[in-house]
Amino acid sequence: REHEEALERLRQAQAEAEGRVPPEEHARVTAALEEQAQGLRERAAQLEAAAEAKGREAARLEAELAAAVPRGEHEAAQEGLRAEAAALAQRLGELSRRHEKTCEGGSERQAAEERLAATQKQLAEAQDEARRLRELHGHAEDSARLVRDRDRKVGDREK
Repeated sequence: REHEEALERLRQAQAEAEGRVPPEEHARVTAALEEQAQGLRERAAQLEAAAEAKGREAARLEAELAAAVPRGEHEAAQEGLRAEAAALAQRLGELSRRHEKTCEGGSERQAAEERLAATQKQLAEAQDEARRLRELHGHAEDSARLVRDRDRKVGDREK
């Protein structure tokens, strides 16, 4: 009976040991994940800066187009962009809360994996936002071109 009990304790200890990650592996994975997360944060900051620059460019183009675009349409589009910005801010807040929850609960490895997943999702969203801003910029350039062409045609007709 003692032999059976010792075997059971040995099996339990072995099962527990199999579920654990060696400290060296944990440290290596955590360091790699933190490095990736830092790289993603830096890329997100770059994309944010690019988005801000695109926003300034869009504001400049909006000013140029203000005379050509009916005020009601302009205000509706502006309100839509404000709503979209508010939704993005809300998503960022939600991601931050989830990130804090992840850091508090669960094993360190699981938390690191969840932080990486959240960071990857943020990067994908930032890339989508940058793509959307490029499209908006293209639309604004097209509108500006149409306004210039219309003004040129009007000028040609007046001559």
